[in-house]
Amino acid sequence: MAPEGGALRLVEAGMNEPKVLLEVKLTLSDSLAREASASGLLEPEAIEALLREELGRRRREHLIVADDSLADLEPPAFTDAEIEAQIAAAREARRQRNARRRGYG
Repeated sequence: MAPEGGALRLVEAGMNEPKVLLEVKLTLSDSLAREASASGLLEPEAIEALLREELGRRRREHLIVADDSLADLEPPAFTDAEIEAQIAAAREARRQRNARRRGYG
């Protein structure tokens, strides 16, 4: 599927992932176009770097939102009996490890 306003075509990419030739038309103010061009920001490598940076920023933002949603969830409440059972199980596991180290198990 070709993006709106652009043409999409697969091209050889060498050892890395396949590349796609994408022709994009931008309407920019004259001053922005001149400054971006003079800064090299309209070169394919620069545009690729800008896109990768923005995609990474959006992925990080998505993870932050998901993390915030998880933080809002109430953790399950444990009863005193469940906590005591976990402590007892951990102590028993430690006793068994120590016994094996000493050659008693």
